Amino acid sequence: MRNIFRILILVLIVFAFLILFAVLYTGGTIDVGVIRIVRAKPATPIIALCILFSLYTLIKKPSSLKQAIDENSLSLLVCLVLILYLGNYRTLWASDTIPARHLPLSILREGNFDLDEFRSLHSRAGASGIIYRGNHYVSFYPVGAPLFAIPFYLPSAIGTMPGSSRFTLDLEKLAASFLVVISVVVLYFAVLPLTSRRMALLIVAIYALGTSSFSVSSQALWQHGASQLCLAAALYCLVRGSKEPLWTSLAGFPAVLAVVCRPTDVLLVIPMGLYVLFHQTRQLPGFLLCSLPPILFQLLYNRYYFDNPFRTQWRLTQTELWSTPFIEGIASILFSPARGLLVYSPIFAFSIAGIILCWTKSGFVLLRYLSIGVVANLLLYSKFYMWWGGSTYGPRLLADLSPILCLFLCEIKMLYIKAFTRIIFIMLTAFSIAAHAIGAYADDPFWNADLHIDSGSNVAWLWTDNQLVNAPKRAWNSARIKALGLQTTRSHPQLFAAEIQADTPNFISVRPSKRIWLTVQATNSGKAIWVYGAMKEPGTVSFHMNWYRKGRFLDRFSIRKKLRYQIFPGDSYRYSVKLIAPDREGHFNLEIAVALTQGDSQLQKKSIHIPVRVVQ
Repeated sequence: MRNIFRILILVLIVFAFLILFAVLYTGGTIDVGVIRIVRAKPATPIIALCILFSLYTLIKKPSSLKQAIDENSLSLLVCLVLILYLGNYRTLWASDTIPARHLPLSILREGNFDLDEFRSLHSRAGASGIIYRGNHYVSFYPVGAPLFAIPFYLPSAIGTMPGSSRFTLDLEKLAASFLVVISVVVLYFAVLPLTSRRMALLIVAIYALGTSSFSVSSQALWQHGASQLCLAAALYCLVRGSKEPLWTSLAGFPAVLAVVCRPTDVLLVIPMGLYVLFHQTRQLPGFLLCSLPPILFQLLYNRYYFDNPFRTQWRLTQTELWSTPFIEGIASILFSPARGLLVYSPIFAFSIAGIILCWTKSGFVLLRYLSIGVVANLLLYSKFYMWWGGSTYGPRLLADLSPILCLFLCEIKMLYIKAFTRIIFIMLTAFSIAAHAIGAYADDPFWNADLHIDSGSNVAWLWTDNQLVNAPKRAWNSARIKALGLQTTRSHPQLFAAEIQADTPNFISVRPSKRIWLTVQATNSGKAIWVYGAMKEPGTVSFHMNWYRKGRFLDRFSIRKKLRYQIFPGDSYRYSVKLIAPDREGHFNLEIAVALTQGDSQLQKKSIHIPVRVVQ
């Protein structure tokens, strides 16, 4: 019976592989005879493959289930991680990842690194991370991540998928997820010589699920996934090189390639080079030689596309780039509720303890050099003018530190001795995983825009309204409303009432088509809980910014915004909005309203009006 079951699973594995190839080759549209599938996602057959492979692994030998799990723990962990990465069935991208999403296709189909063929992107150049240089549309950001994504784009590139297809979003997610999963495996073998096998598995599980690897790096083609893979490979080479020196030389290639993927990783790579210089001196020539290919690639790429081999993404001499006060910056990147590293991955508190321990006792000297890189990286981003990393989730800018910080967990030997420490470790691990699971599966996608995170850092310190707490808050409020039978605007629309305040003068003068930033605070002054949801759904509350001229509604310039969570009586809701002024001169009336939908065309609203003059 076991043999029949194994054969059946193998048949299903082959079938899933064929489906996966068909999905990738056709760009998600399969049309064979009576079978027609539109917008198929590669995540489905991959998840099926992971499940089938795990089942086959557990039954291939006539051993106990516990023994089978123990013998195949790494492969089972990898399957679980891949399922969790892909299981949300969406790509959590931002404008920064648009060039990386399309570049692998350009490289494979056109043999170049420009984006000239993607005409739909040209009108968004600048806002989408694409710039026009030397008669070409090119990426403003480094191109290392797209290079790593090439193998995952290959079936689609040689297939029938059009370059403008939305399937490129699925390819972006696929490549990003696999890059991080590969880094999980590489990091496991880097950690294994420094600790027990069971602890090594726990550490890489933390790396995979309790850090930005889960919520950011695996969700889209940011620079971080590829650089994390390179850093994990460099760590593997250096750790193994302590006993087999040739591997120390080979570390030069992935270490410098990490810088190609993300230039700020140079602060992590320089200490690696110093370690080789002072402790593996004979391997220094080999280390430098192996670092040459990625250096030459970057110089040639810069020379060809930017006419400057030493072009950098940012001019480091720009003093405005480093304008954040140090105390404010370091406190924010570590402890702010919207972006703090130790808020979203509190397990790294043990990594800090590991850094301290590596300097206070004899141990693996490489860790001391790596700690210098960690501190330098923290200092850099604490001074960076946009330390919050733009519209993202959690401490994205510090994602590259994850493999190195996880390595320091090997230093925490006290876990084997003190039960209390083990309990704290487990609790912080669970919280870290939950925090990043929220980012991957239940993130508040409109938080960054609604509070306009890029307008300043103050909103990053809101403890009751941020991406980490809003999803649990929505679930908890829904449970309370249902269990206690509380009155809502859906069940009692007649109890709706609101008050509005806007941080704007009584009169606005602006040039045509220019931006107007407004911050609005709405207070629930009624007796029913405001309910969020689709704007046309009866009982939901939304915000309307309506333009009028001579009493005539101008729909083209008006904006609607949904609530992100329920608002109880007496509570306030704050949001920021970017309005575009009308494109003609004249006198206009801007209405800011809190509206309750009572039907497809019926609205009950509370509003304020601001006169606006549009002049050249």
